[in-house]
Amino acid sequence: MSDNQSEVSTYDYSQYENQSTSEDAMAELSRLATRMAQEAQRVDRLEKELKEAQKAFRDTSEGAIPSLMDTIHIADFTTTSGVKIKIRETIHASITKEKSQAALAWIEANGYGAMIKNQFTVSYPTDQSEIAEALKKYLEENRANYKQKESVHHSTLRAWARELLEEGKEIPLDLISVYRKRIAKVS
Repeated sequence: MSDNQSEVSTYDYSQYENQSTSEDAMAELSRLATRMAQEAQRVDRLEKELKEAQKAFRDTSEGAIPSLMDTIHIADFTTTSGVKIKIRETIHASITKEKSQAALAWIEANGYGAMIKNQFTVSYPTDQSEIAEALKKYLEENRANYKQKESVHHSTLRAWARELLEEGKEIPLDLISVYRKRIAKVS
């Protein structure tokens, strides 16, 4: 047997053996474990109820109320109890990965290229900061091959689409998905 093996087998583990295992502690542990299981079930139930309530709220605020208010041609309403309802319209826009290259080319060709951002990402752990600095220097000095992602930030795209629609300008809907969302707000 080597010296290392004999050291391992003679290590004093007695400090771990003196932990309390009384019946009271075991009963308390059992009680707490049962309580924890009940709390987990309650959390699951409440999360399910919350999702159902959120869906019902969305159905009312984004569907039923805007639809009815459109039908009766009103944009805001105050109930007899003083609840004020107003329709807020938002524009959403997105570019799918499959259509990204064509959409970005259209944006550039039509004079909106300034909103396209180039993103380069390289990750190094802190203990490799010298390598990261060397890479930075190399990229600055040379035109190296690296991954690049061109995109338009979602909020920039949304604001741009809203502006073009308000001005009556065309957006290529086959390249850029644009949809209108009407939401009833209560105050």
